[in-house]
Amino acid sequence: MLPISVAFYKMLIRCASPIFLHPDKSPYGLGVQHLWVCSSTPSHGQVSVLSIHNSRPALVESFKACSCDIMAAELVPGCGVDMAPGQYIFPHDTVWVATAQN
Repeated sequence: MLPISVAFYKMLIRCASPIFLHPDKSPYGLGVQHLWVCSSTPSHGQVSVLSIHNSRPALVESFKACSCDIMAAELVPGCGVDMAPGQYIFPHDTVWVATAQN
């Protein structure tokens, strides 16, 4: 088991999405496998990023994502090409999060 500190709120883990993060100085352009774990209450959404590329997963970062419930998260693959400024296309993989407000 991996101990993850989920703040003092009684948050529910809602979903998780795998993603390969590409370090800028990667010699071979290979990504490092991570997992976005989303947890929330009706008034607080939290994302914890776990590094899962070896046998000992590690918490990389945890941050407040929104002020509402997180319902789902999904990996959206990038196109691999940088576009001109002002054009809405993502060259790198991103994680999109669906939320619900009461």
